[in-house]
Amino acid sequence: MLDAIKQRRSIRKFKEKDIEDQKLREVIKAGCFAPSAKHKYPYKILVVKDDAKKAKLSKITPYASFLAQAPVGLILVSDDVDQWIEDCSVVAENVQLEATNQGLGSCWIQIKGHETEEETSEEVVKEVLSIPGEKRVLAILAIGYPDETKSPHGDGEFDEREVYIGEYGREF
Repeated sequence: MLDAIKQRRSIRKFKEKDIEDQKLREVIKAGCFAPSAKHKYPYKILVVKDDAKKAKLSKITPYASFLAQAPVGLILVSDDVDQWIEDCSVVAENVQLEATNQGLGSCWIQIKGHETEEETSEEVVKEVLSIPGEKRVLAILAIGYPDETKSPHGDGEFDEREVYIGEYGREF
């Protein structure tokens, strides 16, 4: 498991290659096995492969342009309940780790909290994908075969001085 964590990097360049259905199902399954606060499981995962829809979604924040080239966008949708953000975040982490395990790359595109003077990114996503108004959208995960190489995280990046035991400031 630690190997997948170290290998997972934000990938924003993808090969023009479809993801096999079985691999995509495994990635989604990993998300569905994520724990949920109060056992509510309020999330939905919306799979978007349509190029026109991905192109529209790629323009909703300044940081989403690479979505247009990703074979798949997974949209994390939720009921508006307590801990929806936390639940969707854990789903996203499981999805990204399994994507790495399957030889795929991924990158989180934040939706919640992005807005222009006219509308929020969340409103645009709901409109493009016919998501009911009462639902919440946390993020889009762009997924595909990586067309860039990034070094894995190394043990040297972990600083034990940032981990405390028993009380704040007491080194681990």
